[in-house]
Amino acid sequence: VLSATGAPTRVTASAEGPADDLFSLVDRLVSGLVASGITGERARLSDLGELTTHSNPALRLYLDGVHNFRQGRGMQETTELMRRAVALDSTFALAAYWAGYMALYQGLPAAADFELATRHRERLSARAQMRLAAALAGAEGRYAEAIAVGRRFVDRYPDDVAGWFQLAEQISHTGSFVGDSAGAARPAYDRAVGLDPALAPAYFHLAVIGGMQADTTALDRWAAGLDSAGVDPIWPAILRMTRAGVSGDTALLDRSVDTFLSEETLYPPATLAGSIAELAASVVVSNPSAARRMMDRYALRTVSDTGRAVVSRRRARLESALGHLDRAQDVLRSIGGDHRALLPYDLAWIALGPAAGDARPLEAERLLAETTPVRGSPEAAVRRYLAARLSLKRGRTERFRAETDSLRRELASDGRDEEGLGRSLVLELAALDARLRGEPGRALDSLLAAGYWTREETWPRDGTDTYFGGFLADRWPQFLRAELLREAGRDADAALWYRIAADGIWHRVIGMERLAELAEATGDSTRARSLFA
Repeated sequence: VLSATGAPTRVTASAEGPADDLFSLVDRLVSGLVASGITGERARLSDLGELTTHSNPALRLYLDGVHNFRQGRGMQETTELMRRAVALDSTFALAAYWAGYMALYQGLPAAADFELATRHRERLSARAQMRLAAALAGAEGRYAEAIAVGRRFVDRYPDDVAGWFQLAEQISHTGSFVGDSAGAARPAYDRAVGLDPALAPAYFHLAVIGGMQADTTALDRWAAGLDSAGVDPIWPAILRMTRAGVSGDTALLDRSVDTFLSEETLYPPATLAGSIAELAASVVVSNPSAARRMMDRYALRTVSDTGRAVVSRRRARLESALGHLDRAQDVLRSIGGDHRALLPYDLAWIALGPAAGDARPLEAERLLAETTPVRGSPEAAVRRYLAARLSLKRGRTERFRAETDSLRRELASDGRDEEGLGRSLVLELAALDARLRGEPGRALDSLLAAGYWTREETWPRDGTDTYFGGFLADRWPQFLRAELLREAGRDADAALWYRIAADGIWHRVIGMERLAELAEATGDSTRARSLFA
């Protein structure tokens, strides 16, 4: 079989059936040979029994998509390939499933893809139907169910690399909303790359987890495995960059960043910049100076103004989380272009951080007041939400309630809240109001009713570079949930959510302090001292 690069690969496949169905047998045999050549014999990303399409062009697009995905060439291109396959054969359920799955983690609409896959699910094997059920639960925000179905799936099909990867991704992206720690996805990712050592996308998350856990041995092992798998140089560079960040090896760090940048033209600049910032954040506890060096070298050498702006915004987020608020503001004010419009919102988030004092909310309020988002737009709802929280941070309770009421009225009069963002923000603010009134139970009910309490950050998805994930994620909803549980006398539940909040750099210090206070209250002074340390 010749791959897209023209390199020949020896593969095997078989097909059985009646002699009078020779042409169908040949089609199935060729499909099996191509699928094996693209996905690897040990990788069950492309099950021969599920390739139920009568369109050879659709099959080729699907297999190109699988190949593209395994090589880590970007989920956006993979989604497009899968959707093109479905456009050629609307009954190609497996391609529709993968299109929806890939779209899901880009924040793109996936409902139509999953609906089509569900409509033709009889064309899927039992194992693919189970993977579809897990993915659909995740797409609909039923995260605990998605993870539970995923765990049952890998118990039943322990050799299914797609199942292990899907479970790992579900835990990694949404586990913090249902009580899983940041490292909980590691065993599933580890199993996926054990089955398919060349599964490039898994290694990014392993790099982040390895950085957070300061596990240089594992980072070295994963990088060596990728070297022997012959993947693009960017993937082992990611692992070595993280390893260098943990250990403080500046020469290795610089070489790895340069290798990372050598692939710059192959990926969207915002994707690369956001990725390197997340890797930097993963090592910031071990080595803050290495985290800064990683982002600074990228910003200095990138040819993309967008990439420079993206990494700078994340650098500011990191500095503010570490308590270096003036430095964070200086970084933000140095950003030009389209990203400049986000400055008032970025400064508002800094002002809402646990490390911010009283003066910063005042300045953030002033800058927000100068913005003029379109009435009824998601940006207008976010502006009201931030203004309300800034008022509360300054102790202006009546002003907080007035901003909340204004948001309610605007939503009622404009009626343009298709995604439910405004409603969710009102519910979160109502939770804060109930807390002020000494009603933590009602506050919890309101918080959990807000669909966007499971957000990484409150901001419209279609905004310019708005996503802060992983260790850089806000984790405010998780922290608020912990605070309300503690006020309701549910200390054990509160401890879980303080731990989840502390998995992010933004609430790490205060989350650990709260955990120490709970440990001290229960008489566990040894644990309390270790947490405070």
